[in-house]
Amino acid sequence: MLDESLSGLHLEFDPRWTPSAHRPRRRTIRTWPFAWKASAVALLLLGVGAASRPNVARLLIHSSTPTASASHLLVKSPWPGLAPSAIVPAYASAASAKANETTYLGRLRWQGILTDAVVSLKTPSGTMAVGFRHSAAVWDTLNHQMQNISPATMLAPATGRWQAGSNRPLTSFTAAGPYAYVTSGPLWAVLDGKASHWATAPGVNVVRSQVAALPSDPTHSLLLTEDAGGTQYLYVRSGLRASWTPIALPGVPVLQTVAVANEYWVLAGGVIRVWTPAGTWRTLYAPPKHFVVSTFAVSPDGSRIVVLLVPSSGATGVGPLLLSNDGGHHWTPMTMPWPNGSSPTSLALEPNGAVAAFLPGPPGLVEQYSPTRGVWSILPTPTANSAGTGALAANGNGNLLYSGPAGHLYRYIQQAGAWQALPPIPGGSGGQPPTLLMGIGVNEVVASSPHGWFVFVPSAAPTKAGG
Repeated sequence: MLDESLSGLHLEFDPRWTPSAHRPRRRTIRTWPFAWKASAVALLLLGVGAASRPNVARLLIHSSTPTASASHLLVKSPWPGLAPSAIVPAYASAASAKANETTYLGRLRWQGILTDAVVSLKTPSGTMAVGFRHSAAVWDTLNHQMQNISPATMLAPATGRWQAGSNRPLTSFTAAGPYAYVTSGPLWAVLDGKASHWATAPGVNVVRSQVAALPSDPTHSLLLTEDAGGTQYLYVRSGLRASWTPIALPGVPVLQTVAVANEYWVLAGGVIRVWTPAGTWRTLYAPPKHFVVSTFAVSPDGSRIVVLLVPSSGATGVGPLLLSNDGGHHWTPMTMPWPNGSSPTSLALEPNGAVAAFLPGPPGLVEQYSPTRGVWSILPTPTANSAGTGALAANGNGNLLYSGPAGHLYRYIQQAGAWQALPPIPGGSGGQPPTLLMGIGVNEVVASSPHGWFVFVPSAAPTKAGG
């Protein structure tokens, strides 16, 4: 049984999440024999030249074969004292706009700032570069003008409480109407403000599962399961008391499932597909030949979508980020600088159309795209991230959530332009990032660790200034 400490907690899980004021009567959810595997996407990253130097940014390699060294290509360094190390092909704002990304090694001082490496991305429209010192970005160039990357501004730590969900780690969390759906390995449950019970997914030898529910019909849900042999299955049910009904997979493996309005979007086989309760599949976006969709992010209302393209086997050049402002009918390539030589592993869409991306590097960096200015800006992380691990999410008010490699949680307050530390997850393992991080509603946060999952409820608005 789930921990009843969440019972009656009024959380605003998203702009449409309106927790019921009444207490639904207690009911037992049927159990079946059941499972999901959190499949990770390999982004074909390979360090060249700087790979043997842990304090130097690695390059983004766009195929399984390293490219020629810069010396063989007779590249001349534009900065005195820096020697070219390696060069790789990349794509700038469109698949046809080729660019060269080069790492230069050596000591360079600019306005008193010392660097030991510079990653330069040369595109048809100009050059963008980032200077690194001991694996940390210390300056970048935007609009062809060098700018200091100032240390992160910190607010006073957030105050509030972590509300316990249960002692099981979550593999998925979704909210629709007055309900929240959760999965933990082969178990799933519906939270409705009253004590709920874990149930087992349908199937045999199921080990993992993931659930989603329609915002337009909160009792309609979709369940993705995976058995011990890696075979996946999809099920839907049309009511809280209904049984799971199997439906055909759109392709395997299914990497993401998202409920938008009255349909389910999935990433399967490198293509974004859509399923409606009418029982039909359609393709929302299929990438060009030799490319696959690596990940995608959707705004709460489903109007904006961002997808990341990476090469399939044998292809070179990483594809751009693509943005749709009309639910997937039209797509526009976004200019995407690769300041630390890596492509995003985590994307978050903010309500105003801004896009945030985590680039693992190393070092790990957070970038934010302004739709009004059409440019990306580096958000200095609160602590150095040489490990290159982290995740991003967003709240309904546009504030970002970030988990660092040491398990610390922060949120970026857009209005203040500063970071704020969140209290540690209760019982969390020191130095271990959460296994799941989500923003729900305006301010609340869902985080999961191997010891269980929790909801953070802030006690007050962020305060100014602070250490």
